[in-house]
Amino acid sequence: KADLNLAIAAAIESLCTERGYAVAGKLPFNMDITTAMIAKQAITETASPLGAMVVDAWNNILAQLKNGSRKRTLPF
Repeated sequence: KADLNLAIAAAIESLCTERGYAVAGKLPFNMDITTAMIAKQAITETASPLGAMVVDAWNNILAQLKNGSRKRTLPF
């Protein structure tokens, strides 16, 4: 929900940077999550564009691990 409060989102991202965390992705608020949950599906099992964003964030985390990065990675 990185787009709900841009000032707080920027503060969180700044804090992550200060503490050595990499931001894997910024996910916007989207009701498709609720719709998927009601349908007993993961967002990645739906046609929602948010599913692709989650996959991209996950792939970013995997790339960090594969490259042996010591930086901690969090989705945001």
